[in-house]
Amino acid sequence: MSEVVRSVRRVALLCLLMSRVASPLAAAQDASYWVVDRVTRCPDAPIKRPPSDRDELLEETDYYPDAFLRQVADDGANGLWITVRFRETADTPYYPRDPLAERRLEKLRSLVAKCAPYGIKIWLFAIEPVSMDADDPLLVAHPGAGGPLSWWGDRRARVSCLSDPATTNYLNLAVRDVFTRVPGLGGLIAITNGERPTTCFSMLNPRKDAPAPCPRCAKRTSGELHAALTKALAEGLRAAEPSAKFVSWLYHPQSIPTRGTWVRDCARGVPDGVTVMYNFESGCERLQAGKMRCGGDYWLAQPGPAAPFRALAAVAREEGTPLGAKIQVSCSHEIATLPYVPVPGLLYRKYKALREEGVSFVMQCWFFGGTPGLMGRAAGELSKADFAEKEGDFLLRFARRDWGEDAGEMARLWGRFSDAYSNYPLSITMQYYGPFHASCVWDLLPDVSVRSLTRTWKSDSGVSGDLVGEALEDFSLEDALEQAEKMCAPLASPDVAASLQALRAKYAADPARRRELGVMVALRDIFVGGRDVFAFYLARRRALFASRERGETATALAEAQKMRAILDRAEALTREILVLAEDDPRLGYHPEADRRQFDPASLKRRLDSLAASRRRLDEIVAELAAGRAWPKSARELGGDVWKAARDESGALVVEGVAEGPGSRNVELRLYDLCGTATATVVTTRADEEGRFRAVVPVPAERELRPAWMVVRRGSDLSHGAEWIWPARQEFHESRLRQSRVTGDNFGRVEW
Repeated sequence: MSEVVRSVRRVALLCLLMSRVASPLAAAQDASYWVVDRVTRCPDAPIKRPPSDRDELLEETDYYPDAFLRQVADDGANGLWITVRFRETADTPYYPRDPLAERRLEKLRSLVAKCAPYGIKIWLFAIEPVSMDADDPLLVAHPGAGGPLSWWGDRRARVSCLSDPATTNYLNLAVRDVFTRVPGLGGLIAITNGERPTTCFSMLNPRKDAPAPCPRCAKRTSGELHAALTKALAEGLRAAEPSAKFVSWLYHPQSIPTRGTWVRDCARGVPDGVTVMYNFESGCERLQAGKMRCGGDYWLAQPGPAAPFRALAAVAREEGTPLGAKIQVSCSHEIATLPYVPVPGLLYRKYKALREEGVSFVMQCWFFGGTPGLMGRAAGELSKADFAEKEGDFLLRFARRDWGEDAGEMARLWGRFSDAYSNYPLSITMQYYGPFHASCVWDLLPDVSVRSLTRTWKSDSGVSGDLVGEALEDFSLEDALEQAEKMCAPLASPDVAASLQALRAKYAADPARRRELGVMVALRDIFVGGRDVFAFYLARRRALFASRERGETATALAEAQKMRAILDRAEALTREILVLAEDDPRLGYHPEADRRQFDPASLKRRLDSLAASRRRLDEIVAELAAGRAWPKSARELGGDVWKAARDESGALVVEGVAEGPGSRNVELRLYDLCGTATATVVTTRADEEGRFRAVVPVPAERELRPAWMVVRRGSDLSHGAEWIWPARQEFHESRLRQSRVTGDNFGRVEW
């Protein structure tokens, strides 16, 4: 781990130590919560997943100091989740004993004891059982326990078959062993379908109704498979800890508003002690920029519930099945580089809906979204609210504890931020690749480079380029800009700026309040910066085409002046966030990526980049003023592997040979010349010698005619090698999947 990250975590802890706290038993003694279990996570704890795959149970660092636990209890949470793997902790006849298991269990026992006085339970989180290689001990000893083959990343292995008793017996014994050795655990949260292959039940497709791809399990209903899986786990943990609970998490982040009927039927026939949990907002819909949009994964900007959750909740109420909701409290995938986003009004709406749906269990965060403080405390208050008071009255009362005579003004500001945040473009790729996490360090490039975007939730260390089409999904660049303008509008009024300025002056000597106000300013600036990313690249595209296609120099100059104004504003915003980031090292840190996506060093680098962009733009403006066209910046088509040309209709015809391993399936993803539109996707099939020919239709707008391409070939269209046209970097993200680029005979397709 880098020293920068260590510093961030140390300062974050210091901020918690300075927070105002209440009695450590406050949450434990309050029986009025209708959300019975309110489980969060320590944002400072290591992440047990690639690439670093660190195990906090093997580290000596205390990630749960008393000040943190007091803050969690003060916020009203009563659970903390920690990731485990059964083979590393459990002692069963099926696998050799892990030599470090006892060390992990001892750490768990100490955490259980330390958290107990604060009314906080430790919950285990797992995705089990892991899929099995051919030499897996359980599979060798019990061949019938092997289900169908499955893919997880580059690994192909067998899932565990629920129709074989060895599978359910192993799960039962593993959980029983851990919960016996660690008394006092709150329960187990396990993703049973959705994240990765584990059992035959995990192979069911949430989009449709179809039997499991296993001859034995195909004869059983989805409800029977779910009941068999949850029974094995629930009975195992309750045999050791009668008060413990099992939460079956159906993680279905798909950006579609419907699910197969089997999903809601999982709430039927559930064994005692089992809660069924679902993503509260996945599949939510909203009209944005004249079109109904659908969001996947987690959303704080959209209160929910989405239609898939409502369908499951209706069956759960009918059956009397305990219902859980996976939500985000402090922040979500929209912006996870701030410790929290100051939108308690949106939490009010979310928790009001949670109560109406009958939710009794809430998982409040993923690796991000669990920072204690403003939003965590709001969640605690709302977890026991009857919602007799209106949203504005709640915000005013809520603000009084920390803001006293300024409570009214702070409640008004929170309302403005909620209004702004709710206009976030409803797109999963906008969350995963878009500029709003770190717009303050994005490059604004006058020349077309078609440089790919970095992933916001991964530890990519590069800076996002100008291939903004990767983030747009079903938004046009104009649509994205329209939504970003709506995000900025509620915060652009002079009264908001004056209020923030006055409060910052008043509380300049109060570190906690000063940093809370700094988060608000940073969020406002990130909104403006994200909007300006879209505006800059839209102006660049318009200028380029006005000059090169229509010879309209005056139009191109006008667009170039817009670009120059954006560069000037970007410099001012970057300098402002630089001051804030130097005062508050929490800013810019993304817990899931485990890195600071913007910090003083990267902000200073951006200032240099902006200066270089201004110099280059001045050169382009001089060219335009002299009557010359916007200069070309991409290299011409080169290489002999692929050929591309326009036919008489203007369609793009691509011919080539798809060499390398895999089947004859070929997928082409084509971007416009400036990389400002979602890829046009064309699939075709190569002949036995690998030759293929694909025709790409002509888009309505000439500016968006495809000119840059990605070609993928593999055993299916989700796996295999990628070829990029042009080969600009070693790795390339095509939507949500990363593959290595091979070959070098690639260039730009000219029209």
